[in-house]
Amino acid sequence: MYGSNDWYYAYGKNTAEGILRDADLVKGLAPAGGPAPFTVIDDGYQDAARFPDMAKLASEIRNRGVKPGFVDQAAARCGDCARQSPAAK
Repeated sequence: MYGSNDWYYAYGKNTAEGILRDADLVKGLAPAGGPAPFTVIDDGYQDAARFPDMAKLASEIRNRGVKPGFVDQAAARCGDCARQSPAAK
């Protein structure tokens, strides 16, 4: 498993363009024929000025052959809430 997470260089001050740059970078570093790499948006995506359309961004990441993801801070604080949620079943 390989990919990128923007937290340690962006600290929530990222942009959609920067995320797409990361997706291009990890795709270029991924071995041919291996599993698709990932690009995780750790924080900052809540700012609509920098991330106006998350669905479009996810689609653009997928179009690059990379799996999109994001860190849900509320779920991270909750621990295993997703396992307890009826929606998760």
